[in-house]
Amino acid sequence: MRRIVTGAVIALLVIVSAGVGFYYYQRYRVILSDPFTAIPTNAALIIECQSGKAANAELQSTHFWENWGSDPDLIRLRSVLNFADSVSGTRAAYQKAWSTQPLYLSLHLTGSTGAGWLAALNIPLGFSYKEVAGQVCDYFAGLEFEEREYEDVIIYESGHSPAQVCFAISKGIFIISESPVLIEDAIRQSRNGTPLRKVRIFNQVAGAINRSTIRLYVNSIGTRDLLSSNWNADQNNVLELASRLGRWSGLQLRILKEEIRFEGVCGSTDPSDWITAFQNSRPQRFGMAAVLPDRTAFLLWIGSDQWQGIRSRFRQDLNIYPAARLMESERAAMTDAFQRDLATEFDDMTGSEAGLAITEPAGSDFTNNLLLLLRSTRPSEAERTLEQWSKIPNSGIRKEHYRGTTILTFPDHRWAMLTLGNVSASWTQSAITFVHGYFVCAAQAASLKTLLDDLANGKRLDAKTGFSQHLRRLGNDQHLFVYASASRSQTLLSAFLNKYSKPIPTAHLQDVFLTARLRSDRLFQLQAAMTTGGTPEREPAVVWSTQLDTTLHAGPFLLPGDENEKFYVAAQDKLGGLYLFSESGKLLWKVLVNDTLLGTLHTVDYYRQGSWQLLFNTTSRLFILDREGKSVANYPIRLPASATGGLCLINRPGHTDAGILIPCSNGSVYHYRLNGTPDPDWNSDRPSGIFPQPLQALIGSSHNTLIALSDDGKFRQFDLRGKATTIISGRPPGKFQLWPMSPTTEAIVQRTADGRLELFDFSGKLLPAPDSSYVTDFCLLTDSLSSPLLIIRNDSLFGYAGDGSRLYSGVSPASGLSCSSGPDSALFALYSHAAKKTWIYRSSGLVSGGYPVNGIPGKEVNGFQLFHDDKMVLTDGEALLYLYTLE
Repeated sequence: MRRIVTGAVIALLVIVSAGVGFYYYQRYRVILSDPFTAIPTNAALIIECQSGKAANAELQSTHFWENWGSDPDLIRLRSVLNFADSVSGTRAAYQKAWSTQPLYLSLHLTGSTGAGWLAALNIPLGFSYKEVAGQVCDYFAGLEFEEREYEDVIIYESGHSPAQVCFAISKGIFIISESPVLIEDAIRQSRNGTPLRKVRIFNQVAGAINRSTIRLYVNSIGTRDLLSSNWNADQNNVLELASRLGRWSGLQLRILKEEIRFEGVCGSTDPSDWITAFQNSRPQRFGMAAVLPDRTAFLLWIGSDQWQGIRSRFRQDLNIYPAARLMESERAAMTDAFQRDLATEFDDMTGSEAGLAITEPAGSDFTNNLLLLLRSTRPSEAERTLEQWSKIPNSGIRKEHYRGTTILTFPDHRWAMLTLGNVSASWTQSAITFVHGYFVCAAQAASLKTLLDDLANGKRLDAKTGFSQHLRRLGNDQHLFVYASASRSQTLLSAFLNKYSKPIPTAHLQDVFLTARLRSDRLFQLQAAMTTGGTPEREPAVVWSTQLDTTLHAGPFLLPGDENEKFYVAAQDKLGGLYLFSESGKLLWKVLVNDTLLGTLHTVDYYRQGSWQLLFNTTSRLFILDREGKSVANYPIRLPASATGGLCLINRPGHTDAGILIPCSNGSVYHYRLNGTPDPDWNSDRPSGIFPQPLQALIGSSHNTLIALSDDGKFRQFDLRGKATTIISGRPPGKFQLWPMSPTTEAIVQRTADGRLELFDFSGKLLPAPDSSYVTDFCLLTDSLSSPLLIIRNDSLFGYAGDGSRLYSGVSPASGLSCSSGPDSALFALYSHAAKKTWIYRSSGLVSGGYPVNGIPGKEVNGFQLFHDDKMVLTDGEALLYLYTLE
């Protein structure tokens, strides 16, 4: 009996133990599930945190928030992390989960155009699913949640105000997102999907990176799909190429004082990915920064001792080169035309390094900002080869010498297509030079001349603050090197993204570096850095340059933009060709006017549709051209006599259309309405003088003043019906302007032939001049109702208020002045014709910090057409045009 009782007790204990064990297994088995198994495999980015508390402490203990915390999205992230950290301290179970359990965040494509985040972690020990769901609903007290069942899992969904919140618990994994689709994907993945940790290449990558508080995993295919929803279709080949670095990348994240550092690996099993192209090759030392300008916005560099094999591999890729049949056809045609295979000759002379650089662009078209660089394997023969090419009979190859360097321009795109590939697809011609061991190619010779200017002035990429230091730390011997400047790539991003309106916080992010080197285990060793800090100091920089067919006659002029462009640039050459360029430097049209432009270009709204047309006059005709370069209505209009100066455009009180005043050689000033008909209210029959300068107007002022200076030294004042009165006689010729000294006082300012500055009121009375000494030049800075008068005297700059008081003074290295105005602060430029340099200032202080830029304002260009917003247009005085950014 005792044996039976003892056996029964033992059996009961076993049953109770099994029941208790089963109960606790059901209650606590949640900690056995890995949250990583719930992440759908199409994730573009996965952030693995050692724990939520550790990740928050990592961010809080560094300068991360100091440098980045002003971003609205990061402010929200910071508040969420702080809340979660504070809540975890209220309950021991929460604290243990937040402090010890891994936290995963993943980014996914949701729908065709959206992106969504998913978070996953284990639920706290000791809590049931219902208790966790109740706590979450309590936190979102302002939302009403509805429950629905999906594959035996309860999904909790709120409404859409202000944003939807969805969460569920599956196999002990708490999943939360703004997208119900992602919640469903995560449930299916946790139950039936193949975990990422069982994907061979992912497992290899994850096992090759060091443990850290925060680790990142990047899926190149998922990232490509995510970006494609907002990617410019014209740049799809760029996105495709970028996605083929490797399939998965794993990165250890370290946040330091002035940089965010990434270290890890990239791997792939796809034979078409870049990794396989570098097998069995040695990396190279990066030295290209010495021949790149400091205004470089983006650089992709490739180095290998097996360059010919890599080039052959690239030529099989339709994203990089045209189809082989087209290549062979074009090669045969060019060889037949030149009687030698220039493309093959170039291939044989280049190797080991190649780089694609994009300098800071002004618009979405960066054709004139592209530089292609290849290292010469036979540098001693490079100059001789270029000289031989230039002498090929009937080739159309044009040779120039600039700063002691040879530049060749090919007449069409064939050579560039064969040697450089699809990146030159938009080029209509191509140019090449040889600098410091590298062949440098561009869409036009002007781009190469600007590069040579930068190098001569020491404005090289390797001289940029911090660049070489970061590069040395990352290591010089690499297979790949990528660089981007945050401040100079803002416009570039808009060329690739369809919806780009939120700028990078450039006050914090400065530069991005990435290097890659193939390891023996066929993984890319990756090192990257995002440097942070204060706002980088910026000097004015060329965003593009271009070259006219012959010497400049008038301009260049900056013209306002429209719905297509932010601004335009126009100029005329000495053969009468009038050019219009887009904001990106693309030639939109060239019109042969067959006469020389007098004065400046004006913009008018002829059709009253909110768009502009170009108004100007030549010696014999008055023109209005539309934005396609075509004449408007009955224009051009032949003038009654030869014009002696440029037109004056006036907006008369009580009239909706502008008036056009043109001085002519018969002594009359003619007044035309915008529709091209003479104004019947204007008396042009009585000769009033020969006026070599345009009339100047202060319409709407206290006098409705029109003033002109005749060639016989008379200042003539016109009323609005054309009646002229001599107010001053016996004046020498010289530059003059009308000065609104105060809201009720106006004067004539003139620099005489002997350099004296004199002031007159409109009755002819001589007024006290602020400075009666020899004056090199002067201009008026219109930034308020009372415009300061700026003068250059004895290598010094002075500014005077309307009452004659001196506003400021400073050293001036220049001999000329040009002024403009703006709603916030006016701009003015000091320039030297001898040095062909310009210094830019604001009324509130220096823009360029006293540092000169190449070029001078063009002839007939007033300040309003020299500057536009943050841009400025200059010329070398010959055929080159430069567009600068002043940001």
